[in-house]
Amino acid sequence: MNLEYFIAKRLITAKNHKSSISAPIIKIAVTAIAIGVIMMIMAVATGVGLQDKIREKVSAFNGHVIISSYDDNQSEVSVQPISIKQDFYPKFTKVTGINHIQAVASKAGVIRTEESVEGVIFKGVGKEYKWDNLAEYIVSGTIPDFKKGLSNEVVLSQFLADRLKLKVGDEFNTYFMKEGGNGLPNLRRVKLAGIFNSGFQE
Repeated sequence: MNLEYFIAKRLITAKNHKSSISAPIIKIAVTAIAIGVIMMIMAVATGVGLQDKIREKVSAFNGHVIISSYDDNQSEVSVQPISIKQDFYPKFTKVTGINHIQAVASKAGVIRTEESVEGVIFKGVGKEYKWDNLAEYIVSGTIPDFKKGLSNEVVLSQFLADRLKLKVGDEFNTYFMKEGGNGLPNLRRVKLAGIFNSGFQE
């Protein structure tokens, strides 16, 4: 038997203990310790759950593993993209635990409306892009349909849509700088298909 448990049990169950002055003190101490342990368990459980949720949100937008070119580019823009003509694409079977792989490209641009201008980073996706993780964060509209090929539909965050005063179905102009940096930027007119809110402003 546990020595601490044996001593505590003898103190509490003793007949002379019930009428002594230490009886309420021991009961208060036991109650306080029990409440403290419960609060610590709740705090740890909440912290672990919050970490899992943050990890889930980050992986929903960026994936668990990112393969990119080895350069000194510190931005999220695909300056030197990797070709999709690889042995591991589109099926990565040499490493266990990987069930899906998808190619994406990031391009810096500017969204211009009649009332506002915002600098953004556009993320281009292909037919194989897995939308399941992002679907739960859609608060308005739908996910664009890329199965038929190229589409001019985009998805914006709630924060950006509010700043630009855009709603689902609106069309707006986007501008992308050319590779050389010379001449007029490329203009693309796109349509807002859906708005998402992940809780992460970034």
